[in-house]
Amino acid sequence: MNQQSFSVSGTILVTDHDQNITGARDGNNWTFSTSGNFVPGTTRVYLNGLRQTPDKNELQTRYDYYESAANSITFHFGIQATDLLIIEYQALK
Repeated sequence: MNQQSFSVSGTILVTDHDQNITGARDGNNWTFSTSGNFVPGTTRVYLNGLRQTPDKNELQTRYDYYESAANSITFHFGIQATDLLIIEYQALK
């Protein structure tokens, strides 16, 4: 299964697995897109099974990633072809 969606009290929670997330995994690309738009501040990103910590914006580089667009996250480092990526988020209605 590449994507899971759940509805809780009218809120749609989505989990995009590796194949549903777009973006080159070549060590040079830092930005990846989800299959749909998300509510800002609701992403949970897992890289190789480890939960990543979000920054509030692109100016902060203290943690692992930031939400760079309505359906994109940007890491502060490149992702390799062998890395497994999972992004959970609340879908934007």
